[in-house]
Amino acid sequence: MSDRRASFPAPSPLSILLALALLALGACGDDDGPGPTGDAGPGVDASAPFDGGGGEADAATEPDAGAPADAAPDGGTDAGMDAGPPCACPTLPTTCTGPVAGPVFSPEDPAFGEQLMEVLACADESLHMALYLPGWDCIGDALADKLEADEDIVMEIVVDDDQCPTFGGTRDCDMLRGIADHPRVTIVDDDRSALMHHKYIVADGTSVWVSSANMTEDSFCEDLNNSVVIDDATIVGRFEEVFQRMFTDGSFGPVEPEGVTESAPYRLYFSPESPISSPSGWFTALTDAIAEAETSVDVMIFALTRGEISEALVAAHERGVEVRVLSSFRFGGEAAIQTLQDAGIDVRVADVHHKVMILDGETVATGSANWSMNAWSNSENSLWIADADVASAFTDELDRVWATASPAE
Repeated sequence: MSDRRASFPAPSPLSILLALALLALGACGDDDGPGPTGDAGPGVDASAPFDGGGGEADAATEPDAGAPADAAPDGGTDAGMDAGPPCACPTLPTTCTGPVAGPVFSPEDPAFGEQLMEVLACADESLHMALYLPGWDCIGDALADKLEADEDIVMEIVVDDDQCPTFGGTRDCDMLRGIADHPRVTIVDDDRSALMHHKYIVADGTSVWVSSANMTEDSFCEDLNNSVVIDDATIVGRFEEVFQRMFTDGSFGPVEPEGVTESAPYRLYFSPESPISSPSGWFTALTDAIAEAETSVDVMIFALTRGEISEALVAAHERGVEVRVLSSFRFGGEAAIQTLQDAGIDVRVADVHHKVMILDGETVATGSANWSMNAWSNSENSLWIADADVASAFTDELDRVWATASPAE
């Protein structure tokens, strides 16, 4: 048999250069899928959204080109490129009537956007905002309106520089572009390779809005998210303390382990803690709580890529605890999800961007952190609420979505 390869001429240098150029273009064309391992590499985390192309998979798109699943999209278009149809923009009230405490849920409940707008409207002195992905110009317009209506309000903002960079002196993110140069607005970048992945706002040092949602149209109009408003002085003070560490000190961690902040019915954890190769306090608390669960563990999570969590859920399932897992369809094929399915645990997928666990129908863990490798090195918060009514509201939301969610494949 003849060697057919011999009939082809050797490639010319020009053809080689053209081929390399085409390969380079192809590599840039799809940067929003999870990587092969289920966890993103340094600087990318599954907490990052997937806002149509550059999101929260803990990195720029919630997934980043070449990054593993921890960089996968954070549920939609949370990277500033909203792919879904437009929805009604929440508007800033002219008077303060006080935000509903919550929990409230997107995208079904109009109270989700209204709650945030009431937080903005009711602030008299300061808004301290730690925002991973400030991508929706609609919210930027509300901030501009607030600055115009209230000549005393001061806005201090911490952002992840990958999601809201500065080019040529101009902020390149829709939400902040119009107010970045305002004299009462100061923006500080987290320029680490890890992510400043918080989504919280402290108003006047007396209340805090805590959410799983990014400031993007997808998070408010397409993805499944939650938020609460808390006025407990201890909890608000701790959020403010961490904000000032980032904004004033320019310190984003990791810090020496600080333990939990408690003020019934709340517990509050922050990361990153040193060393980042070890689990953060909130992560250990999750696995311990699953091990102690007696009747049920319900999960709504954007990215579950940590085997420790899956193993703990399997162990709970095997001792008779009812376990349900609702995850993002973007992570339904992860090994950690497959482990749950192999054990007979019912796993369903939807456009989930929550980071929620409901324990025994009594306690909810929520906040910003996905259950992924890079979440240990990111700036994250984990808020626990031991309140049966709050847990019931989260369970009702899970039940609503569960009824139409698809089985994980």
